[in-house]
Amino acid sequence: MRSGTVKSASVALVVALAVGLAAAAGCKRRQEPEVQGPSVQDVQRKAAAAAAAAQDYGVQQNDQFLKAAEARLAALQKEMDQLGEEAKAKGKEAQAEFGQLKASLEPQIAAVKEALAKAKEEGVERWADVRQGVEKATDNLNQIYKEAVARLKGDGTSGTQQ
Repeated sequence: MRSGTVKSASVALVVALAVGLAAAAGCKRRQEPEVQGPSVQDVQRKAAAAAAAAQDYGVQQNDQFLKAAEARLAALQKEMDQLGEEAKAKGKEAQAEFGQLKASLEPQIAAVKEALAKAKEEGVERWADVRQGVEKATDNLNQIYKEAVARLKGDGTSGTQQ
């Protein structure tokens, strides 16, 4: 009987090995797909697109700032015209004073116009410098204008505090 048990054990062992080999053959290792990063061309394309978008944004900001500065200058010149009409209505002395004040503002108006023209020529490459120049010229013109209006209207203030 012993030989029958050995045969049974041998058959069982062979069957177990066969099943194990079949299972191992069926369970091949899956190869993970290789993960590849973006190509150099993809990175270059995306960087170029980002740079173009930044350039477009800068141009848009530049245009908006210049339009606003030009509108402020136009409004100031309109106010000066109205002030001139008021001076004319007050008589020759007021007209003479307005003429002096207008003459003192003309260099500042020219400075603002020059800064705006320079800003248009420079573009966005030197945006910070150009914007600072336009703002400085505009602020200076506004301050001088306020002082001129105060003197012309005779309210006793010159725009500076004592």
